[in-house]
Amino acid sequence: QKGSTSLVEQQKVSIEMTGRLVDNKDSGSVLRDSNINLIPFINPGIGEPKPAVIVCPGGGYSVLSEREGRPVALRFQSYGMQAFVLEYRGGDGISYPAVRNELAQAVEHVRENAAYYHVNPDAVLLCGLSAGGHLAASLAVHWDSSWCRQLGFPQNCKHDGLILCYPVTGEDRGG
Repeated sequence: QKGSTSLVEQQKVSIEMTGRLVDNKDSGSVLRDSNINLIPFINPGIGEPKPAVIVCPGGGYSVLSEREGRPVALRFQSYGMQAFVLEYRGGDGISYPAVRNELAQAVEHVRENAAYYHVNPDAVLLCGLSAGGHLAASLAVHWDSSWCRQLGFPQNCKHDGLILCYPVTGEDRGG
């Protein structure tokens, strides 16, 4: 869509996670004050609300792959979806499973702001690539588990569809 103004990348949204429980593999669940970033790629609000897809780029939970974020979101957006890239935090002592809570918070944010983003709140999909695929699959499986209920949003973080691209689903044991 060369020269088109219909595809819009909005400013990054910072979502506050103040007082949320966060998984920490060393010390169990802990409280943490922090923000996560979500980059929206929004089509104009014309017609019916659109399905949303939250893209989780890969990067081994240490970095975020640039080629698995914005380009993927733009492709979904070109198909008429409202797309979001989750900049989940890796490195700096933050890793899986703590980032699973960041994705749950992003799903909740998109649903709660569906009118603003022109999103159908009953059509929020997760798309994960590589480690991001592991992250998306983890939330897809555990959205109603005890950790999610402790966070206070057992229903809002449920996904309506799942797209996994070469997800990490196991461990190579070297044999």
